[in-house]
Amino acid sequence: MEENNKLIINSKQSNLLNELKKNLKECERFYFSVAFINFSGLQLLLDTLKELESRDIKGKIITTTYLNFTEPKALEKLQEFENIDLKVFIANKEIGFHTKAYIFENKDNYKIIIGSSNITQSALKSNIE
Repeated sequence: MEENNKLIINSKQSNLLNELKKNLKECERFYFSVAFINFSGLQLLLDTLKELESRDIKGKIITTTYLNFTEPKALEKLQEFENIDLKVFIANKEIGFHTKAYIFENKDNYKIIIGSSNITQSALKSNIE
């Protein structure tokens, strides 16, 4: 079994945004579970998501109302995509939701990115996550 583990950090050479775009363009399906999605972060992925929609590459995204950080405008934009199944976990005082996982289903394998980056502009491009 081949191992290709690597650490992804935001730097001058690379960032999570580039890794997400690359893996999205190569995958047959994708699954994202992130606590927060804001519009500025989603905008960075829109062209890639439109390309996937035109190729009928399906995806599932789950996010949350946790800490009221996810922006309704971002959710409305995601709902426009016919290839994306969007779910929102309703958090409360007792139960939070703070996951960050990006899963890419390929023909012969899965690629998984696990970490602390949500879909926000700073998390995808510059934060040390």
